[in-house]
Amino acid sequence: MKARRPIVITQMGRIRGGRLDGWRYRFLSFRVAHVTLAGFPFTELQVMARCSAPNWPFPCEIALRPDHYMQLRTVPGDRAKRLQAEPLIANAYLLAGVNAPAWLGTDKPMTLRAAVRAGTRKPT
Repeated sequence: MKARRPIVITQMGRIRGGRLDGWRYRFLSFRVAHVTLAGFPFTELQVMARCSAPNWPFPCEIALRPDHYMQLRTVPGDRAKRLQAEPLIANAYLLAGVNAPAWLGTDKPMTLRAAVRAGTRKPT
């Protein structure tokens, strides 16, 4: 049986797809936020990044949600570091005081966007 490829995030790159298509980003951290939607509390896994629009020199910190991007891609030639996302995601849940999701320790193959979408759930 093949070993599962780890979830990886690059330290910096370009956002592809979604509302922030074409923006550049620099990864800061993962954050678990407590959100209320239609009166129901949820926990939401967010990617904190410093982003800047094309041809705009002033970056701003944005909590990236799945509707903001389809992929976080590296820019060829930037030599961006690739970071293992699982320990960072587990640490974000630990800091928020919430149990880590069940998919975090499994062999189920996931992309970063799928992991962030799966991180949005109703607390038990």
